[in-house]
Amino acid sequence: MNHKSSVFSSIEDFFYLRHDVSGCIRVTQLTFAIELNIETMILDRLCQIEDVAKLRIKREQERVLIARSLKALLHQVDLKAEVVPSDNEMQIVRVLQDVKGEELDQNELQVVKEII
Repeated sequence: MNHKSSVFSSIEDFFYLRHDVSGCIRVTQLTFAIELNIETMILDRLCQIEDVAKLRIKREQERVLIARSLKALLHQVDLKAEVVPSDNEMQIVRVLQDVKGEELDQNELQVVKEII
């Protein structure tokens, strides 16, 4: 390849010139840098997926605790004296709040909505 000017006619000419001047090492280094960049991108994406999964697990663990708490409250209800409706959200909330002695929080209310 004969380049008399410092201006290259195409990107291929640049790589061939670099290959001619520096030998195969330069081309290998460029390939390694591209592979390293792709590996970094893949690792970053895997870390993101892992973080999202951990967050989902944490949320689901919180929901398990809320469900257990609501079950414990329902076990305290005197079913002989109190009728617990299975299709009326507001009545279920009222019964649970009476047993709990305070209002249900937003997470508890969300789980109650899922019962209906």
